[in-house]
Amino acid sequence: MFPKLFAQKRLLSFFMLMWLTLPILSAQQPGVTLGGFVKFDGILDSRQVASAREGHLLLYPAAKSMSNNEDQNANANLLFAMFQTRLFGKIAAPDAMGAKVSGYFEGDFFGASDATISHYVLRHAWAKMEWKKKEVLIGQTWSPLFGSVFPGTVNFNTGAPMQPFSRNPQIQLALKPSANFKLVGTLMQQRDVFETVGLGRKAQQRAVLPAAVLGFQAKSGDLTLGADVMHKTLRPANLADNISTGAADVYLKLDNKKVTFMAKGAYGGDMSDHLSVGGWVKETVNSAVTYTALNTTTAWVDVQTKKPTSVGLFAGYLVNSGASEDLVSNSTKDFTNARGSNILNVWRVSPRIVHNAGKLRLALEADFTNAEYGSGRDAKGAPTVVSNNANDGAVMNMRLLAAAYVFF
Repeated sequence: MFPKLFAQKRLLSFFMLMWLTLPILSAQQPGVTLGGFVKFDGILDSRQVASAREGHLLLYPAAKSMSNNEDQNANANLLFAMFQTRLFGKIAAPDAMGAKVSGYFEGDFFGASDATISHYVLRHAWAKMEWKKKEVLIGQTWSPLFGSVFPGTVNFNTGAPMQPFSRNPQIQLALKPSANFKLVGTLMQQRDVFETVGLGRKAQQRAVLPAAVLGFQAKSGDLTLGADVMHKTLRPANLADNISTGAADVYLKLDNKKVTFMAKGAYGGDMSDHLSVGGWVKETVNSAVTYTALNTTTAWVDVQTKKPTSVGLFAGYLVNSGASEDLVSNSTKDFTNARGSNILNVWRVSPRIVHNAGKLRLALEADFTNAEYGSGRDAKGAPTVVSNNANDGAVMNMRLLAAAYVFF
C-alpha cells in the first residue's frame, strides 16, 4: 500500500510540474527563456559523513564511533544521483517606473528533505528593477555572504562549511555611483534548511527583525574586491529576550583570459544558518537562561584554468573559535543549538578537472576533507581533545566524484 501511495504522489508531483511549465514552454513570448541542465553524480566516500540527501551534500567526515575497537563510521558509501538536474527561467519584462525590469526562477530536484528527494523545489525566484545608478531586487537568492565570489568545485557543497552557503528571501538595494563600484544593503530571513540549528527559522520570525547586511564591491580591470557585514537578531522562544550576533566576510577575485583566482575569509557567530559550524550555547544559572553565540573562522582559496579542459584546486580551512568571552563557570551548558560544536577544525583540499564539449560537460574531483573532534571544552566553549576518549581526534574522508552534465 505505502509503496503504491508513494509512487502515486511522485507521479502527481511530476504532472503538476508539467502543468505549471507547459504554459511557459508553449508561449511564443521572446521575453521568457528556459534553460538548465541534466546532471549525473557518481560519489564514493571512504567513510560516513555529516551530510544531507543520502550523503550528497558533504560537510565533513563523521566523528569516530568506537565499538569493540572498531570505528563504526569507517565504512565506505556509494551514491548515484540525478537530483541536481535543474530548470530555470529568465524573464525580460517591459520597462516600468523608468527601470529595466527582469525576473528569474530556478529549481532542482534536490528535495526539501530526504523524504522528498526527486521533488522539484525552489532555489531562486526574484524580480529586479535596474536604473542607471541603482537597482532593487525582491525575492529569494544567495545570501550576500555567499555572494558572487564562490568556489568552482564540482561538489554541490560549493566549499561549505568553509564557504558560507545560504539562499534567503530578501529585499536588496544596490547603489552604483560608478560602473566599477556598488554599495549593497540587504534585509533577509532564514528559510528552508538555511536556519539556526535547533532554534529554527521561527526564532527570527518571532524577533520581528530580518537580518541586515551591508556590503560593497569594487572592480579594477581583472580584479574584484568586496566585503560584507551582517547583523542578526533571534528570539529563542515566545516572551523570551531577543539575542543578537554578527558576521563579516572579505573576498577577492582575479579573472583574466588564462585563470580565475578567488579567495574569501569569514568570521561570525551562529554561522549554522549558512551550513557552517557554529550556533548558540544555552547557559542556565538558577533558572536564569542566557544564549551566547559560538563563533566560526573560515578561509578558502580556489584557482581554475580556462581552457576547454580546465583544471582547478580548492583549499579551505575552518576553526571553531567558541564564544567571544569566557562562559559562566557554574552554568549548565547546552550545545544542542549548534552544528559541529565538538569540531575543533576542518580542512579540505580538492583538485578537479573539467572538460567542456559543446553542451556536454564531464568532470572529476577528488575531495580530501579532515575534521578534528574533541569531547572537552575550554573556557569559551570551544572543543578540546581528551586523550583517553577513543572517539576524539582527527578523521579524514576521501570523496571521489564523477559528474556528467548536458545543458539546454
